[in-house]
Amino acid sequence: MNNFDKFIRDHAGMFDDEEPSANHFDRFDQRLAAFHESSVKQSPIRLWMKIAAGIVILMTLGLAIFDLAT
Repeated sequence: MNNFDKFIRDHAGMFDDEEPSANHFDRFDQRLAAFHESSVKQSPIRLWMKIAAGIVILMTLGLAIFDLAT
């Protein structure tokens, strides 16, 4: 057990008494919303690459099925 774990275990009572500040949850929600907004945005190139990959997969499957059928 390292020193940090020992400190937490020895002083656990100090951490259980305090409540977060009133605006803590508001700030947390704002940061979480900003994180989700930044992660949702995709560049158009990524969208076109996904479409192109899907087309290549469909063409490969079609060619394989055609080859097996003939």
